[in-house]
Amino acid sequence: MGFGYGSNYADVVSEENVKKICPAEYQDFIDALEKEDKDLYDFAINEQLSEEASDIVAFAWQKLCVVFRQATTVGNSCFDLSIGYHDSESEGDKYDEVDGYYFHVTGTYQLSPAGEKFEKIFDRKFFVTAG
Repeated sequence: MGFGYGSNYADVVSEENVKKICPAEYQDFIDALEKEDKDLYDFAINEQLSEEASDIVAFAWQKLCVVFRQATTVGNSCFDLSIGYHDSESEGDKYDEVDGYYFHVTGTYQLSPAGEKFEKIFDRKFFVTAG
């Protein structure tokens, strides 16, 4: 029987910072979840499994994401907000830096001029070691 590890990473933004950046939209999203007797845990699990949220919750989530993107736009770059879920006890390791639901963003890194010119000749690879 084989055993292996897979690597993952996320550029995590704290829930507190999401609240600070988009206070009204964050609260609207939480209120929409509560009307459906759901919380962030439920939503993160369902998002990860690609299950459909109610229209009200989906709209509130999309609005939060749009406003977050607008608020974090600098020049031609911005952050796209997502939510994820990870159970470090059953799916991970005691050293995992995320556990439960978490907000994360894309768009945090940009290639250098050399990276842009030669991006077709290299691949970013991730790995873990055991020991």
